[in-house]
Amino acid sequence: MTNRRSRRSTLFKIAALLTVILAIWVSHDLFAPRTAHLRNFDPDEVGKLETEMWRSYHERSQLELEWWIIHRERERHEPGDLARALAELQAEVYQLPVERLLEHDDPANQTLPPSCSNTLPMRNVGSDSPSGVCSFIGSSTT
Repeated sequence: MTNRRSRRSTLFKIAALLTVILAIWVSHDLFAPRTAHLRNFDPDEVGKLETEMWRSYHERSQLELEWWIIHRERERHEPGDLARALAELQAEVYQLPVERLLEHDDPANQTLPPSCSNTLPMRNVGSDSPSGVCSFIGSSTT
């Protein structure tokens, strides 16, 4: 019986201590002196804080939106459609057969051809001529 009483008294003391701490915190929050002059208002600081808040919100929602778009598009298209579309685009730009570009998308064919092993880093990638493409497709037009 004494064990229960000591346990109850300990719990009562902890509850009383927490109540006193809460009462002190609330009274300090309600009655502590504060200054609320409009002269101290800084609109630039408030604008910066609000802008940061909205940017943070929109960055998160942008990522969620992109996630939903990606998953919806994955359901609508076959797995090889994107690779085929990219290969067709590159074939049109570099005037090469699509099949030649598709073979480099195959994971079993991830090594560079021997004729291109010494041409990295690429040159003239931004030009419309096929002169810097060797490291991608293994052509001998360098």
